[in-house]
Amino acid sequence: MIAENGTTVITQDTIRTYKLLREIADEEVLIALSDKRYRSYLKNEKVKETAFLTFDILDQHGEKNSTNTQNIYSDTLIINQSGETLALKGYSQLSAAAVFSMSDQRLSIACMTAAFLWAILSCTYLKKKQQHKETDTPNGFGGLSYSEREGRFYDATQIPIHFTPMQQQFMSLLWEAPSHALSKKEICDALWPGKEDANDTLYTLVRRLKPVIEQHTDLKITADRCGRYTLTIKDL
Repeated sequence: MIAENGTTVITQDTIRTYKLLREIADEEVLIALSDKRYRSYLKNEKVKETAFLTFDILDQHGEKNSTNTQNIYSDTLIINQSGETLALKGYSQLSAAAVFSMSDQRLSIACMTAAFLWAILSCTYLKKKQQHKETDTPNGFGGLSYSEREGRFYDATQIPIHFTPMQQQFMSLLWEAPSHALSKKEICDALWPGKEDANDTLYTLVRRLKPVIEQHTDLKITADRCGRYTLTIKDL
């Protein structure tokens, strides 16, 4: 094996020596060549610094050679030299970190970032949803419950009860009042402020609301002699 102008030439003596070593050696024999011309075609400086060639003779005793799998390598080139069939392969000894640093990781990093952000947003959403579920779980009373976040009443099976806007306001007043009871004056002042006499309007509202409440819940609206309306549980 001689060098001509920095290029390695595999001679017949090199081939014979290699065959002999292969026959007497207990382990695989590998010949590595440092070829300047080969390295000159490599554009990456990191690859060029550690690049080398290997060759093997393809006959009944030989197979395509290989080196440590941690190296990066090229495809095998099959040539005829001095009447022998040779398999040439280029290698470069680079660490995984070096290979990673040379590759374009922009798409991978973008995907990883997107996945990371999606995971954070998903966890935040689920956490908030759980908090809403815990803090906004309606408290039941006689088969009736109220969601402050949604501003809606539900029956015992968590089906929304549809009230007219005025019925909704009336029920909200009773629901939030202590013991679910309010005087007629308190209700009229809240629902019809400035109206001199709203008793008849209140009576009509309650009369139409009662069957809705009794149909969907175990509650009823009662009026006592003191002029108070109360939301109470129906008698069994």
